[in-house]
Parts: sequence; structure tokens; C-alpha cells
Amino acid sequence: MKIAFGERSIELDVPSERLEVLSESPDLPELDDLEAAIQKVLSNPVNSGRLSESVKKGDRILIIVEDITRPSPVGVMIQAVLKELSKAGVEDKDITFIYAPGLHKHTFIDIEKKFGNGILDRFRVIDHDSYDPSQNVFLGFTSAGTPIWVNKAVTESDYIIGIGGVKPNFTPGFGGGCKIVMPGISSCETIQVTHADNHASDEPIQCGIPFGPIRKDIDEIGKKAGLKFVLNVVFNRNRKIAQVLAGEPVQLYREAIDIIMPVWSIGPKTLADVAIVCRPDRLRPLVVAYRSTKPGGTIVVPMGHPVNWAPFLNNTNSLNYVPSREIREGLMNWERDPSIHWPFSIQLLMNPSFIKYSMGEFVRNALRWGWDIGPFRDINGVIMLRTVIELRKIVAVSDSADPEMKKSLKEYGIDVAPTANEALEMAYKRHGRNARIAVVPPIGDFY
Repeated sequence: MKIAFGERSIELDVPSERLEVLSESPDLPELDDLEAAIQKVLSNPVNSGRLSESVKKGDRILIIVEDITRPSPVGVMIQAVLKELSKAGVEDKDITFIYAPGLHKHTFIDIEKKFGNGILDRFRVIDHDSYDPSQNVFLGFTSAGTPIWVNKAVTESDYIIGIGGVKPNFTPGFGGGCKIVMPGISSCETIQVTHADNHASDEPIQCGIPFGPIRKDIDEIGKKAGLKFVLNVVFNRNRKIAQVLAGEPVQLYREAIDIIMPVWSIGPKTLADVAIVCRPDRLRPLVVAYRSTKPGGTIVVPMGHPVNWAPFLNNTNSLNYVPSREIREGLMNWERDPSIHWPFSIQLLMNPSFIKYSMGEFVRNALRWGWDIGPFRDINGVIMLRTVIELRKIVAVSDSADPEMKKSLKEYGIDVAPTANEALEMAYKRHGRNARIAVVPPIGDFY
């Protein structure tokens, strides 16, 4: 059987009963009329009354809006929500908006772009700062023991609405629902605890997993903050809007997952011993390979992203090995100013001195040593890579890797083979000649 592999094709001599080529289901079609779809769901919300029937004149309304890093068309969504509130007699002076960046850096221009339509001139708008103790109020603990610190505006409101979208997200699995509150308007402490708990868990790769442990925390925090209603758009794999949902946040999220999971779910009928990644130029194919193999399985990849992250981790001059523009720029900033945390965290995370620790041990020790692991929030991709290296055997295929690169990769447990078939032979030595093989075809990223 011939398959694409990197920039080439290779012939696999594997019996069909031991070989499975994975495939994606058809994508969700794009909506034809977004405004009509929004009006329809606002007229018949999930597990909730209409906004126009749930609020009244004089109620203090707080509308939480996702930040510039998310693609939802919040300008259109805001206008539809305002029309519903107007029907109930709610006046502009009783409506407050809050920009929900979590820990994302942003500027005033970002806020202005995201809101649009003169919202900043017409309404009170709060720019949430997760690092400002004066902005945040303590609401207790979740059942998992997470401290709940959120913007104090929630305690000054009678009815809280969230506006955002549902798409895969690195740590909580998917966006949407109560995620507008956590991390959106939560404090850095609350965000750090939830992410640290996830990274220290047995399964730190949660992207595309809808109901992981962090989602329970998110839902509890959203409820505790008083989030009553959300308007969410659902994205397909091409970042186009496929559906719109409105209503009670927790139930809405579950309905959104029923819609979105089929287009993101890809895996073998039976877990394989070996996965072959055809084009690892995105992170998602590597994650799919990880989830398609048994614990301790082997992943064969053509040399390229993301395994090429490894050589740069102790060599800040090897910027050509870094696939992410943000990491590249961040690393150069760190060289100029070592007080910048997150690139330093990448180097610590993947430093050979710490490779002996599991991901969970590293996070727990980082907390014990008093390191600020909040920056881990910004290096989810590297955490995924670190987890795959820890729990699977990666064999990178390259006929041009020099001894220095091979040595560098070997420090991280990554072997190098000159051809794909020789990589398979290495896998057979680990798993036997009857090893089951899954082929991960060229697929898009999580976004």
C-alpha cells in the first residue's frame, strides 16, 4: 500500500488486517444566514426562557465577551442580544460589558476591534485584568478544591450573559459554555490552579476531549459566578460557523458537543501498537497518533514539525527549528529580557535535566520549588509534545539528520531512522512482527 509520507510517498508491506488508515468524517457545512440563525436560537433557547422574558427593566446586566484571540463574530452577536434586552425594557445605563481575555495579552485596540459598532462609546466596558487583586472577588472553592476568584462585576449584576464560540481548546477540550467565565474573567490564581491540575494529571492532553476534569471546574465556577445565559457559535474544521446555540450554559455546551464531536473525532477501531504520521506539519496529527496507540506505543514521523522543537530547547540560536511564530518571537524577547517568563518555562520543561520527571512530577515540583507555572498556560503545544515524548516512543525519519541533531533528539528519547521502513523495523523490534499499525493521514490542526 502506498501512502504519503512527508514530501514523499512510501510503500507499506503490511497485511490489511493489521493496518488501518484513519479518516475524518465530513465537515459541518457553513451557515448561510448567521443573523437569521441567531434570531432563531434566541427565540427558542436551550433549557432557558427567552432573554426578553428572563430580565426586566432596572436589572443590572453583565455581558461577558470573548477576546480577540477567538474568531467569533461578537459584533453581530452583541447586537442581537441588545435587541432582546431592549424588548424587556432594559436601558443602556444598566448594561455593562466585560472583555474576557483570561491571561491573554491584549491592547485597547484589540478590545475596540472585538466589540465594534460603537459599543465602547455607548456602554460601560470593563477590561478584565486577571493579575489585579482589586478587580477580583473570592467566591469559595470548587468541589475539586480550586479557589474561585473572578471579576467582582459578577457580584454587582442581576443577570449575566456570555458571548463566544465552541471550538477545540488545548486544556479544557473545547471552548463554549461556562468557559467564558473560567478562564475568561477569572484571576491568575484560579487559572493557574486549573491548568496545573490538568498538566499534573494522568492525561494532560485534553484538546478535543469534551468532559475532562477541568471542564467540571469550569462549569462549577460559571455557576458560582452566576452565569445564566450564553450565546455561542459552533465552528467547523475550517473555522466557519456551522451552528448557533443559545441558552443555559451547561446544557448548551453538551448540545454543542453533540454537534461538533463527530467532525473532530478520528481514531482506529482498535488501538494500534504503531502509528505512522503522514504530515506532522501541525500538532493535531501527532495528538491523533498518540490517542490511536496503546500506552508505550511507537509513533513514526517524517522529520519536521513538531519533533524539530527538540533541538532548539537548549540552543537558543536554533530558531529555525521552532514552528511557532509566537514561540520564536517570545524566545528572542526572552534573550533580551530574562524576566519574561514563558519561553524560560519552555526551556525548563524540555531541559534534559528535567526529562527524567514525568509531566505531573515536573508540575508538582515546580510548585514545590515556588516557580510561577502560570506561563505554562502559554505553552500548551510544548506540553503536548512533552507528554507524547514521555508516554510514546517517537521515531523520526530523516536521511539527512547530522550526528549533532541525532544526539540532540536522542536526549529527549527520540530515535532517528533513515527511511520509514527502517523506522517500522525498529517498531517491530519493540512490538513484534504482528504489531497493529494505524496511519494518520494529512489532517488539519485544532486551529
